[in-house]
Amino acid sequence: LTRTTGAIVGGIGGMGQGAGQFIGVHTMATDSSGNLYVSELLGGVKRRDAATGAITTYSGFNRPHGLAVAADGTVYVADTFNNRVQRISPGGSVSTLADGINQPNDVALGPDGNIYSTEWGSSRILRITPAGAATRIADSPRTSSVAVGADGTVYVTEERRGAVRRL
Repeated sequence: LTRTTGAIVGGIGGMGQGAGQFIGVHTMATDSSGNLYVSELLGGVKRRDAATGAITTYSGFNRPHGLAVAADGTVYVADTFNNRVQRISPGGSVSTLADGINQPNDVALGPDGNIYSTEWGSSRILRITPAGAATRIADSPRTSSVAVGADGTVYVTEERRGAVRRL
């Protein structure tokens, strides 16, 4: 293993309430401009501007977990305890893509334009259309992460089995 070092872009000090501070960091994603998005289990979703370092906080989330950023800059969020998948537009407005999802834990973008999500609460994997229609595509116990290959193959982690499953 090789140890690497780098600049800290945010920290916990002050319980995550100050500028550049995070609390309960769960997942990170970047967009094509290098902006960093961070989901905080206790604080919402924050965006760190790559050019200025300024932090923007998006509220209304309840223990968000997974994040995915589309090519157009739209950010998709697994809003776990609000039981929905949300999206943040490139302009910063937050809206619900799909509601009634049972504790979504992660999201990933497919090459087909659909969003894929794992449901922690019911152990299902969902395909969500850009219009917000959710369809169960598989069951898998305690899935925590989802990834979609360039060919559209969906992969999920099964936490209790310590396995990666290809659907």
